[in-house]
Amino acid sequence: MSEDRNPRQSMSVKFPAALALTVGDKQVEWGGIELCGYLMDTQPQFNMDAAGLRAGARIEIALTGKSNTDPVTLEWRDLELLQKAADKPRNGYPVQPARRALPYVDALNDATENGPAA
Repeated sequence: MSEDRNPRQSMSVKFPAALALTVGDKQVEWGGIELCGYLMDTQPQFNMDAAGLRAGARIEIALTGKSNTDPVTLEWRDLELLQKAADKPRNGYPVQPARRALPYVDALNDATENGPAA
């Protein structure tokens, strides 16, 4: 984390539109919201200590009711945790959206300061 950045600084993430993927015989939507959910469900930094659990809870609240193209406002400390998880997920990415996940990973890295209110 940047030492001069307030860990509670609001950051705005704007994800590209979600992808329509075929899984078995079903069409599913997979985008930034799903990426964040996947990372929170599978990466140890979100479930190995109380700080990670709290970060996951804050992120989940920020994502609730959002579509994949709505701006999402996150605290810098939570965004940084997501960025690190997205950059090097311990278990990799699901096979089908793997390389297609890059625009959503990039959106996490392109977050801007002072985003809209959640």
